Amino acid sequence: MVHYGLGNFLFRANSSEGARTGVFEVTVTGRRIDGYRWVPGRISDSVPRPLAAAEAASELIYWDSLRACADLDP
Repeated sequence: MVHYGLGNFLFRANSSEGARTGVFEVTVTGRRIDGYRWVPGRISDSVPRPLAAAEAASELIYWDSLRACADLDP
């Protein structure tokens, strides 16, 4: 997963896996990271859109499962 990007916010999704997207939101004060969160989304008609409710919760569980295999802790 890639957690960065600036510009070009229209994307073509060539598969259901490729349609997974999101925004990694980080709150920073000076050199201190105060918090972060992953806002999951889905690319539809070349436009990324945030997910809501149960669908977002399901994607957060999936995202957390990917972090475990990388041995990353918050």
